Amino acid sequence: MKRTILTLFLAVLLVAVLLTVGASANSTTDCPSGDSCTHEAEIGNTHYDTLAEAISASQPGQTIELLEDIDNSIESEDYSAGVNYSLKTGTTLDGNGHTISGHIGVYIPADGATVKDVKFENIHNNTEVSEADCKKYGWESKNGNQSAVYASGLTGKAVITGCTFDNIDWDAIQITPTKTAEIVITDNVFKHTDATSTQLRYVHVEYTVSSIGTAISGLTVTDNQFFTSKNTGDSFCSIGVWRVNKNTDPLQLSGNYVEDYATTEVSVIGIGYLFPARSTPDAKTDDYQPVAYNGTEVYFTLQDAIDRTDKYVRLMADAAGQTAVIPAGKTISFYSYGHAIGTLTNNGDLTVYGSDLAGSSTIINNGTLSLSGNSATVYVVENNGTLLITSGVTYDLSKITNNGTVSITGGTFSTKPADAWLAPWYKVTESGSPVVYKVSKMNISDGVDAGMVATSGSSSGDYYKSVAEGLNSTKYTKTYLQTDSAEDVVISTPYEGGRSLYSNKHSFTGSIVIEDNCDFLNLLGSNFNLKYAEGDRLRIGFYSTAANVTIQNADLNLLEVSASGDCTVEGGYYGEILIHEYYAKRTDTEPKYAAELAINGGYFESNIVTKKYTDIRPEGLPATEELPITDFLAPELVYELNNNGVYSYYKTAEAALAEAKPGAVISYIGGDAPQTGYTVTIKYGNSQPDTIVNYVEGTIITLPSAPTKPGYIFMGWKYGDATYQAGEKFTVTGDMTFTAVWANMPDITPGTPDAPDVEPDALPFTDVHEGRWFYEAVKYVYGAGIMNGMDRYTFAPNGTLTRAMVWTMLARLDGVDTEGGATWYAKAQAWAMDKGVSDGTEPMGNITREQLVTMLYRFAEMNGADMTQGGMGIREYSDYAEISDWALTAMAWAVNNGIIEGDAGALKPTSTCTRAEAAAMFMRSCNNIL
Repeated sequence: MKRTILTLFLAVLLVAVLLTVGASANSTTDCPSGDSCTHEAEIGNTHYDTLAEAISASQPGQTIELLEDIDNSIESEDYSAGVNYSLKTGTTLDGNGHTISGHIGVYIPADGATVKDVKFENIHNNTEVSEADCKKYGWESKNGNQSAVYASGLTGKAVITGCTFDNIDWDAIQITPTKTAEIVITDNVFKHTDATSTQLRYVHVEYTVSSIGTAISGLTVTDNQFFTSKNTGDSFCSIGVWRVNKNTDPLQLSGNYVEDYATTEVSVIGIGYLFPARSTPDAKTDDYQPVAYNGTEVYFTLQDAIDRTDKYVRLMADAAGQTAVIPAGKTISFYSYGHAIGTLTNNGDLTVYGSDLAGSSTIINNGTLSLSGNSATVYVVENNGTLLITSGVTYDLSKITNNGTVSITGGTFSTKPADAWLAPWYKVTESGSPVVYKVSKMNISDGVDAGMVATSGSSSGDYYKSVAEGLNSTKYTKTYLQTDSAEDVVISTPYEGGRSLYSNKHSFTGSIVIEDNCDFLNLLGSNFNLKYAEGDRLRIGFYSTAANVTIQNADLNLLEVSASGDCTVEGGYYGEILIHEYYAKRTDTEPKYAAELAINGGYFESNIVTKKYTDIRPEGLPATEELPITDFLAPELVYELNNNGVYSYYKTAEAALAEAKPGAVISYIGGDAPQTGYTVTIKYGNSQPDTIVNYVEGTIITLPSAPTKPGYIFMGWKYGDATYQAGEKFTVTGDMTFTAVWANMPDITPGTPDAPDVEPDALPFTDVHEGRWFYEAVKYVYGAGIMNGMDRYTFAPNGTLTRAMVWTMLARLDGVDTEGGATWYAKAQAWAMDKGVSDGTEPMGNITREQLVTMLYRFAEMNGADMTQGGMGIREYSDYAEISDWALTAMAWAVNNGIIEGDAGALKPTSTCTRAEAAAMFMRSCNNIL
C-alpha cells in the first residue's frame, strides 16, 4: 500500500514538474528543442525575449523586471537604430541592478509610471533618428538631446528611485509636469565620469505653468547623490527646477548630497530649499545646514553672508545667537524667511523683506534701514540713522527706539505714528476694533491743500512741492501740474533724454530755463503762457497729445512745435524753428495733425522755418521743407529788419529803424506793397557798415540817435547842403543818403598859446572867406590853437558847440591835462565844477550865448582880469528881459567890455551859439584877460 502511494506521489510530482517547465517556457518565442533561451525581461513568471515585448504586454500595476544588461550603443554588433522604451501607465520598470546603455531611453507616460534600480550608462544619441521620434520625445533636433528618463506633460505620478546615472549626453532625468503632477526622485546616484562627453543636467524639472500664485501637487527630490561632472568644459546643472511654487505640498528638495551647490538652480524659490543636506555621500542623516545664501552661494555665518554677497542675503536657518555688521557703503537686501537672528548692526543701506522674525531679533541701524511687507512687525529696532517703513501689518512702534529719523510711507500700526514720523504727503486713518492705524498717501486734493504743486502722474505717483522738484526728479521723466503755477523753473539735473511737463488742465505762467545737461523739455496741454524760456531745445506737443503755448520772451537755440502743438511767439530770441506735420496714411490728402505757429514779435537767426513730415506721408512729399517766416507772421508786421543776420519784424519802418544797427537792412514785406519805393542809406563814417532801409514812398522816418567815433564829436546828419540833428523827422520822397558829420575832439590843444596874435600863413577852411565878419576871429582862435575845424578844410561857422567842448577849451587854457578820463570831457567837467565855471550839467547840450558868456566871465574872474563895467548898458537891448537871472552880471560885463555884440538891437541870450560867434567871443575875452 505504501509503495503504491509513493509511486503515485512521484508520478504526480513528475507531472507537476513537467507542467512547471512547460509554463516557464511560455514566452513570446518558443525555444527549439535542445537550445538554451535568453530573456531580457519578465512579468511575474512570464519571460520575454526583449524589454520592448514585455512593456507591450504589461498592464497597470504590473512590474517589468530586467533580467540582463541592454546595450544599444552604436559600437555594438547588432546596433541598427535608437531605442526608446515607452512605459505604460501605472507600470514599474525594475532594473534589478542591470545596465541600460547606448542610444536608448525610457519614456514615462503622462499618467505616470515608476523606474527603479536601473544603471543608466553612456546614454547617447549620436546618430540620426526619425522626425516622429524627435517630436514624440521632445528632442530639439535629430542628433543629440537624449535623456535617460523622460516625461512630457506629466499629469500623474512619476517615481525614479534607486537608479544610477553616468555619462548621459543630455538630461539624466527630464520632466515637464503640469500642476497636477507628482514627482518622486529618491535614492539615486548621478555622476559623469567621462571627461570628454557632454552632460547638460542631472535632474531637469520644468513646470508647464507659471509658479507665481499657482500651487502644484508635489515634488520630492531627496536622498540622492549628485557628483560634479568631470568634463570641466561643460555648462552643467546638477539640480535644475524651474517654475516651481514654494506653496507646493509637499515640496521636498533637501536631504541630498550635492558635491557643488554652485551647479544647482531652483528658480523663484531659491536654493535654500535644498537644505538641510548631507555633507558626504555616505552620510545617513542631514548634517549640512548653512545659515544663509545669496542665490548661488551658501554661507555658514551671517557675517560671512554679508561680507561675501553683492546684495542679497537669504536666511536658511535660525541664527539667533549670531551678530553681524553691515559696513558703511554696502547695500543689502535681507530676506528672513521666518528665521531669527541675534543682533544685526547696519552702517550701510539695509532693506528687510519677507516674513516676521522672532521677537529676540534686534537691528541696530546707524545707516539707512527700510522695512517692507510684514517684515518687521516684531523687530526690536534701535534707530540712530534713517528708518523707512514702507508697508507691513500691525507694527508695534514701541519696539522702535529712535535717535535718528523715521519716515513712514505705508503699513498698519497698533499705535498711532507720530506726525513727525510720517513722510510728506502721507496721512493716518483709524479703523477696526481694536483700533489700528493705516498710513497711506494723500489723495490729490489733500496733497494740494498741503502744498503739493505737481505729481509724477496725472492722477497719482510721487508728489512734488514745486514744478522744479518734479522736472529735476531722477526717477520720472513726466511731471503733471496739479494746481496753477507761476514758478520760475531751472532744470539742472542731468538726463540722457528729455523731460515732459503736462499742464493737466491747469495753467503755467512762469519761466523755464533748460540747462545744457537736459536734452529738451516738452510742454503738453493748454494754458502755458511762458514769461521766459531759455535753453537748447523747447518742444511743444506730441503727435497725439496737444499743447497750446504762448512765449512772451525767450533765448532758445531750437523751438520745435510738434504736429499737435499750437505756439504763439510774442518775443524773444530763437536760433531755429522746426514745425511738424503728421500723416496717418500715405493716401491721405490732408495731414491728421499739423503744427500751428503764430509770430507776433521776437528776434530770429533765420527768416526760414523748417517743416518736417513724418515717414508716413504722401508720395512725392519731401522729408523736410523750408518755408519763409513771413508765412507765420502777424499780418500787421510788414517791415523786416536784418540786423547783420538777426531778423525782427515791425509794424512801421520807424520802429524798425529805431532797432537798426550799423549795417542793417530794412525791407518792406507787406503783401500790399505799392509800386514806388525808395532806399534810405545811413552812412556812419566811423568804420561801421552803412544801414540800408527800403521805404514806401511817403513814409515818415526819424533820423537815428548819435553814433560814436573815438577822438571825434558827432555834430549831426548831413543831407544835401544842410546838417540835421539826431531825432529829426523826414518824409521819404526819393532815394536819400544821410552822412554823419564829425568834429575833431576837442577843439583845442593842451596848454595856453604863447602869442594869441600869431598869424597863420593862410586859413585852410573853404567856408571862411576874407571879408566875412567872423574871418578875423577864426584866424585868431585857429592860430592860437583854441579851435580847430570840423575837418581839414571845413570850419562850419554856422555849426554848434556843446557845453563839454567849451569846458575842455577853458580847462586847457588853464593848463589842465584833460586826457584819460572816463569820458573825453570828464576831467574838464570836473575842473569846471571845481572852479565854479559851470555846474557840469548837460555836457552834450548845445551851448547858448548867455551860457558861453557866463563861463567866459567866470574864467576871466578866476584869472584876475579887470571886471569893472562901463560903457553901454544891457538895458538898452530890446530882449534884455529874456536874460536869465544867473547870467545878468556876466552879460553886463560882456556887453560893457565888447565881448558880445547885439544883432539888430537884440542880445539873443537863449539862442544857440554858433561856432563863428564862439570864435569872436573867445578872441575878445582872451584880449580882455591878457
